[in-house]
Amino acid sequence: MYRGYWEDRDDIAEPSVLTRCAVTVGLEADAFTASWGGEQYAENIVPYDDDAYAVGIRHVPTTIFNAEARLAKAGYADLARAMERYLVPIEQFTKEG
Repeated sequence: MYRGYWEDRDDIAEPSVLTRCAVTVGLEADAFTASWGGEQYAENIVPYDDDAYAVGIRHVPTTIFNAEARLAKAGYADLARAMERYLVPIEQFTKEG
């Protein structure tokens, strides 16, 4: 899914794309598509999100800086600006002495 969305720019909301991703990792296409219609796996998925929701994360990926600044689905330029603002410059770690 990650590769499909971020690297290949696939529309992972499309059932055919999801099925292709599932088959790629060894799932059977028919069993995968049949699982969409019910709540059979809900107890495995819904509680998994509880911790993220509790701290205000609603989107993937979300990057948190300094335990307060959140960037959801941010582009490269926004992430670069946040890194410059919140992270210690790497030069401080590479200086001798």
